[in-house]
Amino acid sequence: MGENEHRGFRSIGSLMQRIVNSPESLASTLERSQTSSATTGKPSPVAKPLASIGTPPSATPAGTTPPGLVAMGADAELTDRLLLASLPPSVAHSLTPTMRTWDDPVHGFDYQITGYSLAEPLPSPADIDTARQMVEAAMQPAPAKSVAAELARLAAVTKSRADPEDDQTLRFAAFREELAEFPRDVITTALRKIARRETFFPSLAEIRDQCQREFSHRKHLADVLRRSA
Repeated sequence: MGENEHRGFRSIGSLMQRIVNSPESLASTLERSQTSSATTGKPSPVAKPLASIGTPPSATPAGTTPPGLVAMGADAELTDRLLLASLPPSVAHSLTPTMRTWDDPVHGFDYQITGYSLAEPLPSPADIDTARQMVEAAMQPAPAKSVAAELARLAAVTKSRADPEDDQTLRFAAFREELAEFPRDVITTALRKIARRETFFPSLAEIRDQCQREFSHRKHLADVLRRSA
């Protein structure tokens, strides 16, 4: 057993090989890895299916730029699963997750995807480029108005620790600036998870931490595709 396995990390290897041999099963693997909250251990709410995620890569005419994935909802985990299922098959077959595993006292064996590598046979450069463009399309920053709307919603359902004399406009502007790197569905998912579990409006550090968790899977995909491009 390698050093990483002693720390709770392992390559998916033979443990999961039987369930990651198609885009659909890889998306199912991600769904299983996100069934419990990273902060509370409780099951995450089941997301409603999306109607469409845009034109699949196979339907894109040769020599044109793929349209990329369109997140049709507010659930970051569902967007990630749809993104995996929509990648070119050669990329999806080659993606090999690395995971952190643990035994949850309530839910039993659980794991979290912590990175990806590409296994042989490697996808063609064209397929890697198509996948990279799709992932980057799903990483576009949220419009400032949608960030402001989600912050206002969070403020409406939580109590404030701030001094009533503080400049709330300036405070919220600073929050919007610090969250500008995250996609809309990531911010929505993160802030609504916080709203369901917290009584008081959180600090910027707490909000950014939750956003980073919701964004981590897409960043892992982007990293491996950029390295391989």
